[in-house]
Amino acid sequence: MLLECPKCGSTKVVKIGQYGKFLGWGFGGTVFLGLIGIAYFIFMTIIPLWWLLCLGWYLKHPLLECDKCHLEWDPHRPPSVAGGARS
Repeated sequence: MLLECPKCGSTKVVKIGQYGKFLGWGFGGTVFLGLIGIAYFIFMTIIPLWWLLCLGWYLKHPLLECDKCHLEWDPHRPPSVAGGARS
């Protein structure tokens, strides 16, 4: 199945990671749960589960990028051509 860029129509499409979101949500949640875990020991067991949840979300929701015009989009959402192009 060939995917096309919604902006330029090119078929040169590659998957790219969402590293910033993964790191932000993963470590942000770890800090938040760690602070709660200081008062409640039971929350310390939730941290590895949070990591797995964040990793699973990251792996299941890759973005796509056009090699030609560098437009990034989420294949699970309707394309928005107005923005998102990276210079």
